[in-house]
Amino acid sequence: LQFAVLDQSGDGLVEEWELATGLEAQISNGAKDVWRWIDENHDEQLDLQELQGVVGKTFEGEKLTPGQKISSSTWRLLSVLADHFSQMDLSRSARISVPLANDLVQNMLRSVPLLEERLALFDAVAGVGEGDSFGSFTEEDFKKWQAKSQK
Repeated sequence: LQFAVLDQSGDGLVEEWELATGLEAQISNGAKDVWRWIDENHDEQLDLQELQGVVGKTFEGEKLTPGQKISSSTWRLLSVLADHFSQMDLSRSARISVPLANDLVQNMLRSVPLLEERLALFDAVAGVGEGDSFGSFTEEDFKKWQAKSQK
C-alpha cells in the first residue's frame, strides 16, 4: 500500500474510511489475480480440482518461482474458496463462477474478524483507539509503521 493511494481526499491524512476503501480495493484486485492463478483452464469457473491442484503444487514447490512466497492474503482467499466448497453438495457440483467468488470476497471484507483486523491495523498506524474516535494518520505515521512492521 502507498500513502498517496490511501489518502483519497488529498488532505495529507488517512481516515479510517480511506484505509477501509483502499484495503478493500487491494484485496478485491488481489482476488482477481488469485482467481486467474487458480483457473488453469481459463473458463471463468473455479473448481475443486483446480483449488486442490494449486494448493498441492504450492506445497510441492511446483507453482512458485524461486524466492516467491504465498502471502497471508492469498491464503485467506484460498480459504474463502475452501469454505465455500466445504458447504456444497460436492456430488452435484464442485465449481464456482468467478463473479460468485468475487461476491464471497465482498462478504469476507465485511466479516467481523476482518473488520477487527482492519481496526487493529488502523490503530497500529494512527495510535490505539484512533479508529474508534474518527482519527487519522499522516504520511510520517504511515512510514514509521511500515519501517517498524518490516523489521
